[in-house]
Amino acid sequence: MYLLCPLALYGQAFVSGELKINTRWFGEIVVEGDVIVPRGITLSIEPGTRILVRANQDRLQSGKDPRKIEIIVSGTLLANGIEQGGEILFTSSSVNPGVGDWHGIVLKNRSKPSVLRSCIVEYAYKGVTSYGSAPHITDSEIRFNEYAGISCEIRSAARIDNCVLVRNDFAGLLCELASSPVVQRTVIKNNGNGIIIFDRSQPDLGRINPPENASVGENEIAGNREKNIYNQSSQVIYAENNIWETNDVKSIAANIFDGEDDSIYGTVDVSPLFRNRSPRVGDGFSRVRKGNVASSQARRSSDDLSASPVGSEGITGTNGDAVTSEDLVNTGPIDSLSSEMVNQNAAGAAAILAGKLATRETGGDNAADGDFPALDSAVFRPADNTANTTTTKREPLPIITQPVFESMLDGKQRVYLNRVLPTYPEVYKKLAYEGLVQMEVTVGRDGAPENIRIIRSTAKFFTEAARKAIADTRYKPGTVQGQIVRFKVFESFLFRSEN
Repeated sequence: MYLLCPLALYGQAFVSGELKINTRWFGEIVVEGDVIVPRGITLSIEPGTRILVRANQDRLQSGKDPRKIEIIVSGTLLANGIEQGGEILFTSSSVNPGVGDWHGIVLKNRSKPSVLRSCIVEYAYKGVTSYGSAPHITDSEIRFNEYAGISCEIRSAARIDNCVLVRNDFAGLLCELASSPVVQRTVIKNNGNGIIIFDRSQPDLGRINPPENASVGENEIAGNREKNIYNQSSQVIYAENNIWETNDVKSIAANIFDGEDDSIYGTVDVSPLFRNRSPRVGDGFSRVRKGNVASSQARRSSDDLSASPVGSEGITGTNGDAVTSEDLVNTGPIDSLSSEMVNQNAAGAAAILAGKLATRETGGDNAADGDFPALDSAVFRPADNTANTTTTKREPLPIITQPVFESMLDGKQRVYLNRVLPTYPEVYKKLAYEGLVQMEVTVGRDGAPENIRIIRSTAKFFTEAARKAIADTRYKPGTVQGQIVRFKVFESFLFRSEN
């Protein structure tokens, strides 16, 4: 098997197959089939790179799932992004992405840890699988994945620090087969389950006085649909010094399944709690840029473009210039991204982002959302805090990047003025057919939904019922520092048969 690299069109490179030499990606990469990083080979990804994975297809029909693309790393993956404009994005190439569009990233090398820093991984079956390996996953967001955000398997010893695991269907973090990840300062919210632990696994979720290399806790584990922690192992799970929905230990225990519910399992130790409960900005979302970095035009280009393959064993992405493999591929060992490479790429990303943010600030709501990377957290101009006198000109109100997420609102969450719940479709009710609809809703300044995007739906009539309900729902207008803003919320509807 070898890697195919057609001529780059519109700043893109099309890739699939096995890497033969150490390789760097940058720019925009369209993955058309499984990518294999074998032992002894390093794949380095520069800040700001966008990896667009073909949805529900694999030209090589290989790997664990021949129908979906996998990035399988038996060597080393060094994906070092930069926050606030230089994150690395792994996403579906579909114009309308959905959970499970591709299989995900699989990391298998324990002797030399892979690194994912300031990355976004979304719309896969499993976002990141640590398979008998010990990757370092930091400052990253893993979201909208079908089975798990991060899956730690077969003695995995992953280190997960300062991440966000949200909106993953089955679990934010899955631990099985004697895995022992260390998790700290991470937000695990709004998943099917927060953390699921099987067999002999024992994740370290926090100690009040942690030994060296152990977790300090400070995780925020809250608001998951079924359970915040589901411990089906025989191990005691330490989850001290963490933030929950409440400070009441009994209420916290009600959202945990452990030995208190079935004595064959180990217990989850949550006390003492983290006491410094000052709210985190954006529930952690300010650490990474939310939203799809690829513009809608870029997505359309990736779906429409095709080219005749040109044989090449090493591959990289392109920035639109004509290049050769010698220009772009390192043939020597790569332990980390060079400072020159990071600085050059960061400067380019910063210049592009600055121009696009300028467009947003001057264009207001008329700026096209697909034309620039969306920032989830509010962005403010520095305010002049000097006391005003009668002769001092008052500073203008800060400009806020919109729409913001509900955790950025003054009240930290949505308020319904009129909440409408969907009607169970009669045809499904008669068949006792159950389903789930998840959607992202952009709420206008008047509190009315102005955009509804379906993230996942079990069936067409469930979608129609949920969409109609949200269209008729009205929210209290959201504010940030007193200014009325547009904001985003996620809505989930679970249709369960009475029978």
